[in-house]
Order: sequence, then structure tokens, then C-alpha cells
Amino acid sequence: VVVIGFAIGLSGLAFLQHATEASEYTLILLLFLVGIQLRNNGMTLKQIVLNRRGMIVAVVVVVSSLIGGLINAFILDLPI
Repeated sequence: VVVIGFAIGLSGLAFLQHATEASEYTLILLLFLVGIQLRNNGMTLKQIVLNRRGMIVAVVVVVSSLIGGLINAFILDLPI
């Protein structure tokens, strides 16, 4: 499925022009819904931020995403 999606993305079809914006707004909506769900479960912002395991996971995700982006920038000859 990933390979097929990658190939379709490289095809440059006209209906894919706004895929970046659509995925960005979809991710924002998902973050909003996660926030609502956390609040409905009674979690405060202080509990979320002071959760050591959650913060470690978040930092690992951010750092690994940045490293992956740098590697892809070098492979695709994109500016950093």
C-alpha cells in the first residue's frame, strides 16, 4: 500500500495538487480531537506535560523525524 501511494504521489496527477494542505488540516483536526479526548478523561495539562514517559516518547519521535528529514533531504538533494 505504501509503495502504491508513493508511486501515485510521484505521478503528479492534477487531483493531488492540494494533498499537502489536506493532510496538514487532517493532522491538525486529529490533534484537536486527541486534546478533547484527553480532557474528557479528566487529564489536566499539567498531568500531560509532567508525564515523564510521554515526554520521552515525544522527544524521540521529534528527533527521529528530524533525522529522517535530514537523510531524505540529502538523498533528494533538497535544501536543509
